[in-house]
Amino acid sequence: MTSDFIRRAGFTLGALLIYRLGCNIPLPGINFDLIEKMLQAPPAAGLKGMLLSTGGLSHLAIFALGITPYVSAAVLLQFAGIIFRRLRRLQSDGERGRQTLRRLTFGVTIVLAAFQSYGIAVALEGINGAVINPGGLYLLSTAATLTAGTVFLGWLSEQMTAFGLGNGIALILLAGTTLALSDPIVTITELNTRGLLTSNTLLSLIGLLAFTVGAIVAVERARRRFPIEYSPRQIGDRLLENLSANLEIKLNPAGIIPAILASWLLGMAILILGFTTDTDLIIKYLAPGRPAYLALHAVLIFICAVFYAAYVFNPEQAAEDLRKRSGVIRSVAPGEATVAYLDAAVSRIVLFGATYLVVICLLPDVLRFYFHVPVYLGGVPLLILICTILDFDHQIRGYFGWAHRRAEPSAAQPAEY
Repeated sequence: MTSDFIRRAGFTLGALLIYRLGCNIPLPGINFDLIEKMLQAPPAAGLKGMLLSTGGLSHLAIFALGITPYVSAAVLLQFAGIIFRRLRRLQSDGERGRQTLRRLTFGVTIVLAAFQSYGIAVALEGINGAVINPGGLYLLSTAATLTAGTVFLGWLSEQMTAFGLGNGIALILLAGTTLALSDPIVTITELNTRGLLTSNTLLSLIGLLAFTVGAIVAVERARRRFPIEYSPRQIGDRLLENLSANLEIKLNPAGIIPAILASWLLGMAILILGFTTDTDLIIKYLAPGRPAYLALHAVLIFICAVFYAAYVFNPEQAAEDLRKRSGVIRSVAPGEATVAYLDAAVSRIVLFGATYLVVICLLPDVLRFYFHVPVYLGGVPLLILICTILDFDHQIRGYFGWAHRRAEPSAAQPAEY
């Protein structure tokens, strides 16, 4: 087991190294000095700069789009399975259905990434002096490079999940947020060195960060437990009675996917509006920190959280699984009563989880733009960091058998990611 663990760990580290190398291979034909200055300026300084930052191009490399289009494609297909019966059948059609869904996911990823990368290429071309040789060849090569980078990351994440340690998507997302998480530390250090931060301000920032991290860890590890009782079972000559277990549901059933999907959808919306709507209106209302921007972001996170939680946990399916295992929730009649009970309980949990995601994701923006906090630590990168570490720890413990084992398996659990 030790040699297998070392092999998997080495594969994971090698894959992450490939990803980080790709993040430092620059796109061809770009004036990097000019773009860096624009991206460091306030978003309201220009529409093109805002389109680039919200479009995901925080650094001009072949992996600039990251893995988000691939994640978005997978989630959109999951949502589509609720509406289209054929897709729903594929999700339960064994290995053949999984392979078909995999091909569909990559197909949708190519479409989404191509659209986003083409829009960003046009935005770059619209900046005077940003592109060395503008024209059709530049647009095609940039769009193709960025799209191929996203597709490669989707494939790489699958290999990491299959042959490495942890969840490949989560680890790539974490590796992509390291710069976003390190920048605030560098900023605090510089401000403190220059004497621009008072001791009270520094302690307040540290306390706020510690409280936020503690709140995220508490919510992500918290579970709502439903006590399950099973009918007596005959195993050989022994009659097992008083069998029980817990059906556990996370207080944030949807995980971090809604936050990632909402951020991507918001960036895509701004990208589209940038080429169809008056520039001044977009800068006035949809620049980061504006009330309309915060409201739209909050609504998208809430809607994505509610719909995705409804997808990952189905009360009817959970009740059916309990019936097949001869289990019932304590003090609740089986059948329709169980479905109604779970539906009401899960609805309250989902509302809490969606509200929690909105607060965590928007709190940094509110503090930065309305309370003038000098350091900005994004809510989504922080969520990715903590959730990935918790998930990785859980998988490592399970790999070595450190995790607490229950004698009786519980009903279907919602996905962590």
